[in-house]
Amino acid sequence: MASYLRGVLGLAPASMKPSPKYESLRGEGSEPLLDEKGDEVLEAKEPSPWYRQWSTGAFALSLILFIVSVAYYGRKLSAVASDNVCQRRMWPGHPVQMVLDWEWRQYDSDIIPDELFGDGITGERIETWKALYDFGIFQDGAVGFELNKLPRINKSLDEAWWTRPPPFNDEVLSVMEVTHQLHCTTWIYRYIYRLQWDSATDMNITDLVFQLHANHCFISLFTMVQCQADMTPVLFQRDSSGLGAWKTRDAPHRCKQYERMTEWQKKNQICTLQCSEDDVLPGGAWESAPRDKFYWDSISH
Repeated sequence: MASYLRGVLGLAPASMKPSPKYESLRGEGSEPLLDEKGDEVLEAKEPSPWYRQWSTGAFALSLILFIVSVAYYGRKLSAVASDNVCQRRMWPGHPVQMVLDWEWRQYDSDIIPDELFGDGITGERIETWKALYDFGIFQDGAVGFELNKLPRINKSLDEAWWTRPPPFNDEVLSVMEVTHQLHCTTWIYRYIYRLQWDSATDMNITDLVFQLHANHCFISLFTMVQCQADMTPVLFQRDSSGLGAWKTRDAPHRCKQYERMTEWQKKNQICTLQCSEDDVLPGGAWESAPRDKFYWDSISH
């Protein structure tokens, strides 16, 4: 019956039905599928000797740099900066830094140097103060400071600076700030004792200029004291001398050896401020940008 129905319907016998035919989805010359590669896909290629050497060298170098970095960082944390390193970080550069020495000093308020701070004005005391006043300004004075380094101390190269005569006109004249401060300390001392020590007449200046310079020195020292802002603890000890209930006692200070600095300044001075205009600036800069007469008169006495 089944055969009859297949004949009526025009169906081929089951035994004569063709098997399905599958076409390859890949074109000719395409790469085999992963499952057809077999062991070729699973096998890893051996790295070349050159690659192994390079990898080992890079790892060793990285390890060495890491160890050195850790050691250097630990050293920096544990190392204490020297006095000269601190000096260079805290203040603008100056040639005298090459010879700086340091020492601990303890100030004792019970000791008052008679040659400077004794009672009243004496001829010997005047001469001592005059020597302190003159040093670094009128004696053993200015040293050279390289012109191209002025921007390091926040000064413009376009200003009219007091320079050395050629062929050294690439340097300006300078004094150490401590010299200026001691000069001002002396001026204030003179101002305090102006009724006993006629400094205006002694220095051949008017009373007005004397007063103006005294104000300048008060402001300069006041500003420097605030700038330095010494934070050393000051203690108060009971005073049995009868002068007061308490006297101050401060801690030791780390100080520059001032005598060493003055020795260097004497050896390296190039001119005192008593030099004439022609000695310091023979033509050129002074004539192109002259300073006013009051300035020259004030530094020439």
